[in-house]
Formats: sequence, C-alpha cells, structure tokens
Amino acid sequence: MSARFCDACGSPVDTPRTVVERKQVSVLFADVVGSMRLAAALDPERLREIMHDLFNRSAQVVQRYQGTVDKFTGDGLMALFGAPIALEDHARRACITALGIQSAAKDLAADVMRKDGVDLRIRIGVNSGEVVAGEVGEGPGRYTAVGHPVGMAQRMEAAAPPGGVMCAESTAQLVERSAILGPPEWVAVKGTREPVAARRLEGFESEHAVLGRDDGPFLGRDADVAALLGAYDSATVSVACVVGEAGLGKSRLLRELIARATSSGADVVLTQCESHTANVPFHVLSRVLRALFGIGQLDPAAVRLHILHQLSNVAGISPDDAEILFDILSVGSPDAGTPAMSADARRRRLVEVMRKVAAGRRTRTLYVVEDVHWIDAASEGVLAEFAATLPRTRSLFASSFRPEYHGPILEVAEMSITLAPLNDAATLDLATELVGKVNAEPAVVERIALLSKGNPFFVEEIVRDLVGRKVLAGNRGNYQVVGDLDAVVVPATVQAVLAARIDRLGVTEKSILNAGAIIGSSFDEDILEVLVPGADSSHLRNLISAELIDQIQFLPEPRYAFRHPLVRAVSYESQLSATRADGHARLAAAIEERNPASLEENSALIAQHLDAAGRSEAAHAWYMRAGAWLSNRDTNGARRSWERAREIADGLPHNHDGVIGMRIAPRAQLTFRPWLVGEAADDERLFNDLQALTTQSGDVLSLAMGMAGRVTSLVLTHGQPRIAAIMANELCALIDTIDPAAPEMAELLLAVAFARYETGDVRNALQVMERLRAMVPAPAGTDLAPATCLAGAIKVLIGRRADGHRDLEAGLRLARNSDAVCNAIALGYRIDPVVLGYDIVDEALVSQTRDGLVRAEAFGDRYGLALARSAYGIAVLRSGDPRRSHGVDLLHQSRVDGIDVYGGSIDAVLAAELVHNGMAEPPIDDLLAAVQWEIDTGAILFVGFPLAVLVHLLVVRGGVKNVALARRLFSDFQASLPDTVEPAIRLWLLRCQTVLSDGETYPENLTRYRELAEDLDARGHLAAVERLAAGPPSNTKDMVLW
Repeated sequence: MSARFCDACGSPVDTPRTVVERKQVSVLFADVVGSMRLAAALDPERLREIMHDLFNRSAQVVQRYQGTVDKFTGDGLMALFGAPIALEDHARRACITALGIQSAAKDLAADVMRKDGVDLRIRIGVNSGEVVAGEVGEGPGRYTAVGHPVGMAQRMEAAAPPGGVMCAESTAQLVERSAILGPPEWVAVKGTREPVAARRLEGFESEHAVLGRDDGPFLGRDADVAALLGAYDSATVSVACVVGEAGLGKSRLLRELIARATSSGADVVLTQCESHTANVPFHVLSRVLRALFGIGQLDPAAVRLHILHQLSNVAGISPDDAEILFDILSVGSPDAGTPAMSADARRRRLVEVMRKVAAGRRTRTLYVVEDVHWIDAASEGVLAEFAATLPRTRSLFASSFRPEYHGPILEVAEMSITLAPLNDAATLDLATELVGKVNAEPAVVERIALLSKGNPFFVEEIVRDLVGRKVLAGNRGNYQVVGDLDAVVVPATVQAVLAARIDRLGVTEKSILNAGAIIGSSFDEDILEVLVPGADSSHLRNLISAELIDQIQFLPEPRYAFRHPLVRAVSYESQLSATRADGHARLAAAIEERNPASLEENSALIAQHLDAAGRSEAAHAWYMRAGAWLSNRDTNGARRSWERAREIADGLPHNHDGVIGMRIAPRAQLTFRPWLVGEAADDERLFNDLQALTTQSGDVLSLAMGMAGRVTSLVLTHGQPRIAAIMANELCALIDTIDPAAPEMAELLLAVAFARYETGDVRNALQVMERLRAMVPAPAGTDLAPATCLAGAIKVLIGRRADGHRDLEAGLRLARNSDAVCNAIALGYRIDPVVLGYDIVDEALVSQTRDGLVRAEAFGDRYGLALARSAYGIAVLRSGDPRRSHGVDLLHQSRVDGIDVYGGSIDAVLAAELVHNGMAEPPIDDLLAAVQWEIDTGAILFVGFPLAVLVHLLVVRGGVKNVALARRLFSDFQASLPDTVEPAIRLWLLRCQTVLSDGETYPENLTRYRELAEDLDARGHLAAVERLAAGPPSNTKDMVLW
C-alpha cells in the first residue's frame, strides 16, 4: 500500500525510501472544470472548503484501489497505479478509480448546487505505459513519475467531457475485456502533428469492478496456486473447483487464476452466487449469460439486437433459441411469446446454445462461478451440463463452494482443491505482513495469529478491529502500536470481530449496512432508499473505507456488495426479528410496485421476502403464482414453490380462515402434475392428504384433478397400470357428479382413457375419447392431437382400419401445430399399431417419426423425448432402413431414460435385432424381467408382443426348462386377463399358442390365428402367419416380428 495517510485517522505516515526504477503504470489526472469561474463566484474560504472536500473524497477512492496520490495541482490531482508497488491490473484499478471519483464528485456537486448555486464538475484522463518512478528531491511529495505517459494522461484529461473519463488507447486495450468503452475518438493533442485515438470510459461490468479492491497479501497457498495455475497452463482439465470454509481464501485463489488468464489474453466470464437469490430461478445463469455475451448495461431492445448479432455467426441457432435467452435475461419483447417447450427442452437448448457460443469464441475463456453453495437449482443444472461440454484446450470452468455442497457442479469436476486453515508459520507471516515488518511487535502478531486459527479473513478482521479500537495506527503493512493491547479483549470468532466492528459504526452507516443485509448480497441506492430514506453516498463511502462493502458498479447506477458473505451474515443476524420482518415486507411491496411488468419473473423473490416477513397468506399466494410461472421453465423450481406453499399452509392453525383451501391448492398442483415436477418421495401421502382435505371441504373438482394426476403417475412413474385403471374407473364415476370447465374436463377424460388403454380396456378408452372429441366447442387450451391419434389407434386395433387411419392422419396433422411433447405422444400412438402387429412401416411413417424426434430433441421433455426416440427407432428397424444401428442406439436411450411400461416392447425389438444380426441365442434376462413385470402390474395391452418374442426364443433354445418357462409365462399371462379379452390381445395368445403347439395341434392353432388376424386386418400378424405356415420354428431365424 502506498498511501501516505493513516487508515484510521488520516494523519501522514512515513513511507520507506524507494529506488528510482522503470515501471509499467497507469496515470490518472483529474481537474475541476472551470475552476476560474468557481473562484470568481465563490468566497475564497468556501472555495477552499469545497476543494478540500473534493480532494479528500478523491484521495480516499485512489487509496481504496491501491493507488498513490502523486500530487495536488490546486484545482486537480495526479495519481499513479503500479508505483511504487507493482500492480498487474493497474489499468483496471485506475479506470475503476476514475469512475469512483466521478461518483464522489457528483455527490458533492449536488450539495454545492443546493448551497451555492454553482455547477461543480470534473474531467478525468487516464493513460498507461512505462515511466521512470522514484523519489525526487527531499521533503513531502518527493515520490513521482516522469515520462511520456504522464503528459499523455494530462492531455486525455483535457480532452474528456465535463463529468466524463477519457482513456488513451494504451489504457483502453488493457481494460477492453471488462470495461464498457465508447467508440474510438480522434483527439487533437498539443505537441503532436496527428490526432491520437482515445475512448470514453462508460462503466464496468459489476463482476469485474470488484476485482480492483485492496486485498491483503495472499500467503500460505503456494501449493494450491501452483496446482490450479498448472492445470490452467497445461490445459489438462476443463472443470475445476475450490472447496473450503468461509474465509480460507477461495475467492483469492480464483483471483490468482483470473489474473493468469487475463495476462495470457484469455476472456474471463465471472459470476458470483448470492444467498438471497438461492431460490430465484435462473438468477445465476442470467448473470453468466450477460457476461458471456458482454451485454453490460444495455436496455432490453439493445440487448436483443446485441445477442442476435452474436448468434448470427453461430450455426444451428433457431429464433426460438434466441427467445429462450431473452426470457432467461428478462429482456423479451412484450409482443413476443415464450416458445412452447418443456422445461427439460429449455435446459437442453440453453446448454446447446451456450456450448455453440463457447465453441465459437476465438480466444480461450475462463468461466468462474463463486459461492456455488448458494446457486439456484435451475442455473445449477444448466451450468453443470454446460461445464461438462467444454473442451480442455479452449476453456476452463472454475467454481468455489463450501464443503456442504455436493451438487452436480462438483460431480462434473475433474479437479478439486480443498483449502485447509493456514499452518502456524503462514498465519504468523500473514499477520506480520498486515501489521508491518518494521514496526511489528512479536507479541502483537503472535496474538493475532493465535486467535485467528489459521483463517486468513479472520487475521485481516482482527487487524481492522485493532485499528478501529485505536490499538494500531497507520496503514496496511506499516502500522504502529499506539494503544494498550492488553487492555483490549479481541473476540474469539471472526463473527464476533465483525459484530464489534459493525457496532462501532455511525448510526446511519449501521442502518445502511443492516438494510443491505436484508436486501441481499448486493444492492443499489434505489432499493436502499426503501429501507433507509435519505441515505446518501457519503455514508456508503464510509462503509467502503471501513472495508465492509465494495462498490461493484458505477454506471448507470451505483451498486454495492458486501465485501465478504460473513459481513452480511453477521449484520443480518444481529437485527431483531421484527426489524428484519418489516424490511422484508417493505422490499416485497417495493418490488411489486416498481416492476409491474415483471411480476411473474419476480414472483419467487416476492414470495421469499414475504415469507421472511412472516406474511404467510401473501407468501402462500406468491409461491403458488411462482410455481405456475415456473412449471414450463424450471420444474424443480415449480415443485419447490408449491412445496413451500404447502409447508406454509400446514403451519397455520386449523381454524385459520381459508386454511383448507390453502392446503388443497399446492397439493392439487403437485399431484396433478407429477410428470412435470418429478417423482416426489411422499407423493402417495400428498394424494392421501388431498383426498382427506377435499372430502372435508367438499372440493370435488380438486380431488378429481388430483386423481387424474395420480392415475397418470401410477402408469408412468410407478409402473402400476392395473391400480391406475381401478382409480380411473373411480374417477370416471366422479366426473359424472361434477360439472368442470371444458379444459379441466378434457384433462380428466384423457387420464381415464390413458389408464384404460394401457390395461387393454380399449373399447371403454375409445368411448371416453369420443366423449372428449364430441365436446363443442373444443376445450380451449387442450391439444386434441394425442386424443385423436389414440382414438385412431384403438379403432385400428378393434378392426376398424379405415376409420382408424383417418383419425391417425387427422391427429398427425393436428400434431404439426402441437407442442413437441403432444406431438411425440401422438406419434407414440401412431406407432402402437406397428408394435402390436397391425401395421407395416412405410417411408412416410419413418419420415414423420424422424421429424418428431428432431422436435422432441429441441423442445420436448424427458418423457416426450423417450417416446420420440422409441417411435423413430422402431420405425427404422421395422422398415428395413439402412440406419439400423442408429435405431438400436435410440431404443437403448429410450429404455434408459423412458417409461417402464413400454420397456418390454423395446427389449423385444432389441433382442430381435440381435437375431437379425446373426446372434443365435441373444441374452433374454432383461426381456424376461420386463415380461414378468408387465404381467404382474397389468400392462396388458403391451405384454403380448414381448411375450411372443420371448416364447419363440425359449422354444427354439429347447430343453425342458426353457419350454416349461415359456409355458408358465403364457399361463401367467392368460390368468392375468379379464373374462372378456379384446381380440387385439387374443391375437398374441393365439400366436404364442401356435409356437408352443406340438405337431398335431399346430395346424389348428395356426388356422385360428390366421382367421382372427384376417378379421381384424392385422397386417403384421398376417405376415407372421405366412412365415409360421412353413411349420413350427426350429431356429431363431424363423422368428417373425414384422
């Protein structure tokens, strides 16, 4: 540190004599505009008072960013960055300081205008280059720098507009990756023939501005630094993480990495997670995207144009992809709708867009995400997948978090560095460096080292505490003991040290700090005004000088952040619960009032503040609203919102007005949308609670909707179609007792038909679908493509081929305008007649299913994608398409990621493909397990096909045990069937019976099989009959599937 004034009292302090040497520096000149005019307008004493205040404020900013005030010039000042102490990022620090000085000057100017009626403005110039620096002459102010960069900085100041900052090209080149600069300007400079290039400094990205703060020495981490920088330099890993408790130096270690990356010409995308936004979906991701695209402080329309321009050079990016980015960044056009896609699809598209943008960057890029233990789940999933895609030679994704974090970003890390407390020697060295080697008393540094327990942040806070208690005086690295150390009790924990420092603040400063803690990890003056009316920048500057907060943004509006998360935590916890509650309530009201166009996006944050304020009913309503908005954006976020609403309602007294409805609402959403919010460990209990509550309140519609979701969940999530069909029958009876709106009626009928179809009750399923399709007008918001295709598939299965195919074609036409999931469901029903032996695949169906897969990959959820993969995979394999291996891969993916009720059919197709490729006895364990499971759970409609394949394989293998197993499975299937069996199912029974027949009964059973297949016009079965007509199968090559 090279300032000449004491941190505590501002008194001059001695600095050691330095040698004359060449230095790479940045020089800053600031000058008052129209100083002669001010002198004429003001009394000399008042002018001196104003200039003294201005220069004091300016010098504080210079010192904060480790600069040296070289000289005062009467109406201006000169400052050096990088001398006498070398600074690798001297240009960045000089630019941040320039913005800080302008901010401080504007605050003073407002006061001067109010009191004196005169306009006070300054202009600033910055230039970078090599100078000769050292002491000149004797006495104060002898340290200075000389050289061409000094004169050019002064010329830049002269060229700057009033209230502005002008950077020479040499400075602009050093900061252009992190600063917001205006276009190049040509400036006439005295002493040069040609004008020189310069650029106006307009601002800094907030993530970059905080790097300029004055940190203490970084000691005791040589091995950790070497490991991390070595991994970066050698490009041996693409994902690294730093793990450690608070205060051990995670951020400092990452800053070493950032400095290395910056010096090597790499781009840095830096983001920090914040505790107060841990439940705000996509908060961290939006900040990453802003840094990735270099958006800065642009308005929404400019952001859209900026992103579209960058995406125009990236192949494979669709307009919907851009709209997803706009939605995440909250910059979408009011006239543009959100792309119709599932949350899963949004996540996949975001990862793919980010991957392509990252791959297209010309320079190596370092992505840094700090404090991942506070990341929101939506951002976490996207960033973890994105990190896993990064090529080692082009990128490094580095993160930091505390040991309690065990999420996906840790799981994809190829390198993990765990920070331990510093050893005794390193701790003592750090204390000595902070206090000062020359004046340090061994007793002082030893006591500091002992109390800190190896925590570097604790060491720094103890030193600050002793300065605040006037035990130490001076500046960092050059303190003197001026008080009685033995008379001071140093708190035993870093939290207690921080609490003591906060207690010594002025009343206004403490109020501001406490208000900021309620707001979050960072805050601006506008929102601060809500909690501390009348707070001005001078009080914020005092907090900055006390190193409790940092200014992280200067333009267009100042923004501040807590210097360390522990500062915020201590400040927040020190406040009375009633004070915190009042602050959170006022913040929620302010967010709602000031951003009426963004209420849905802010609903989770509003709910969180109301929850913290103890406003239970209001918080419940906003959590429900947040869940609805998130349902197709972030399924986990939607689920958490509804679950928190449930917890709030359950915590209210039983006699609270409206509590039953409040308890029903989140349970209805969670049970109705199980395929959206994922499998809940207590979903059965949720449904039972819903059933009890709706029975108590008489809310039959909510019960019916919950039953519809439960029916679907039993089939898709739990694989219990027989139980689902029983509940579907109960639901069908309940539907007749209520009069729901058309959209709700459609959802109820779809759930009933789905369960009946899966269990082979196809005629009753068809009746329900015809009831739905007969509704006039068609239910608003209901996609009829799946219902139409389901009706068509059933008609084909019961022998009404022509009628059924008309419905299938009509359904697929509707599906072209459906969302990707509905389109995949419709295609799934279209492929069912193929799987069930009724249809032969043609090129048109291959093309349709291929298009459906493309849409599902772009916009579908996990379920829709699994359906689309299986549909296209089956179409490829059954058509003789040459891309058979691709079809196999798709079926394997569908089996892993899909729905178990279709597993047996996929296993059968895969086994048959192995036979097709020459394997005489393919493995049958998975197929056997799937068939047995489908028989046991009642998936009747889809048992026949895999059972027929398995029976064929077992019979061909021969042997008593294999044949006995085939007969037992056949008998189990027969026993599981209802008294009245649909012909579509009897076809499979007859096929199995034929294969199991002896020589005498084989012709008779084959004839019965042929007759029923002809009656139903089941063309796949008829093809099988023709192959079986040659006689009982003797090897797997005789197996007929298509």
